[in-house]
Amino acid sequence: MLKKYFTSKTTYWGLIFTFFNGLSKLIQLLLIIYLGANLDEKNFGVFSLLISFQFGVMTFGSAGINENLITYMSKNQSDDLKLINSRTNSVFLIISLFASVIFLLIYYFLNQINDFKYLIFFPISIGLIMSYSIYTSSALKLEQKFIKALFFGPMALIILSSSMILTFVFKESLTYIFISGFLSILFFILLIIKIFNLSLNFINPLKIKEDLNYIFPFIIIAIFGYLSGYGYNLISVSFLSLEQIGIYSFLLTISTAPQILSSSLISIYSPKFYKLYLNNNQTSALKSSNNFYFIIILSSFLISLIIVSIIFVSRYLEFPLNKYSEFYFYSSLILSGYLLAIPFWYNSMIIYIKKMNKEYMNSIILSGIIGLIIWILLTYFFNENGLYIGFLLQVLIKSLLLEIYIPKEWKNKTIWLYTIASVIILNIITYIF
Repeated sequence: MLKKYFTSKTTYWGLIFTFFNGLSKLIQLLLIIYLGANLDEKNFGVFSLLISFQFGVMTFGSAGINENLITYMSKNQSDDLKLINSRTNSVFLIISLFASVIFLLIYYFLNQINDFKYLIFFPISIGLIMSYSIYTSSALKLEQKFIKALFFGPMALIILSSSMILTFVFKESLTYIFISGFLSILFFILLIIKIFNLSLNFINPLKIKEDLNYIFPFIIIAIFGYLSGYGYNLISVSFLSLEQIGIYSFLLTISTAPQILSSSLISIYSPKFYKLYLNNNQTSALKSSNNFYFIIILSSFLISLIIVSIIFVSRYLEFPLNKYSEFYFYSSLILSGYLLAIPFWYNSMIIYIKKMNKEYMNSIILSGIIGLIIWILLTYFFNENGLYIGFLLQVLIKSLLLEIYIPKEWKNKTIWLYTIASVIILNIITYIF
């Protein structure tokens, strides 16, 4: 049953999704930059904490559901799609509601944003709707219903971010931003459900215990992935001020530009790499990856250098971002972290084609625990400096530990050489500034 969902037209639609995914991330980036430039550091810190809750529910509500769907479809080829969708809907409902309750409890103990007591309803609700939208998009892609998947996936994110930007242009209020985001995405999802005539079917939750057991490791992985980004705000708020959290969140977001570029390029390149591997052409696959990753690292380095330069130069200009200009070296550390993640993405391709799922999970969990402990300790003892150094180190640990599991014949020292050289040069130039 699963094979019929993968045909040659997936390549064509893959390019379309890559474009719109990139566009949605770009608009999200513009949202954060615009708010960061126009809100003071404290209010932007509050926004960053609220958006962390939204991202958290989005992350956990859809964690592992797509992988579980593929596995279930491959093992139960006689089942119809209605039954399959009922199972995944039930899994989503349980996980997303559980995640919402957990984040509401976390919010309850955060005294720093008590002034926005009831506003938490909106980022949590947006997270719920978006997690449903993301997993539905993945399911529709498996059915080759690409137009529907496009609307539930990147188009939904574009609608959400655009509505929040437009609202802030006319009304500079955190309350209005989240209310408009909630209403716009709610109406949009309800509209396309109606237009595409989709149904929400569920089955007895007691019948999906196997699905929940399968998804559990993916939730653990999602936890560490979440905590390595915006999720860390919910930990660092115990050690840092709202102003410091706002500055970190802004620099973290603006520094994702190289990651957006590299992940988009990798998604386009991966099919070629897999094809070379399946044709037993390892030498060509390695040579091709060297050339391709040199382009990725070089372009990511140049974008990183441009970002640091803009932040530094803004101090001499009447520019809304000049309040962040003194933190240009911190942005260099975050950008270095993203550069150090590039070997991780290469090794993830190897892990995938070698079907080393257990090794991958072990690496993520172990590096997540070690990296998070080091990051928390550095933040606790060295405050703001420890926050940024800890970010870089936890990414480096993740990349190094995954490298251990890669078969010797597939290890690529050239990519590590390119990466380390780019990090050293970036920080030397930043230091000269």
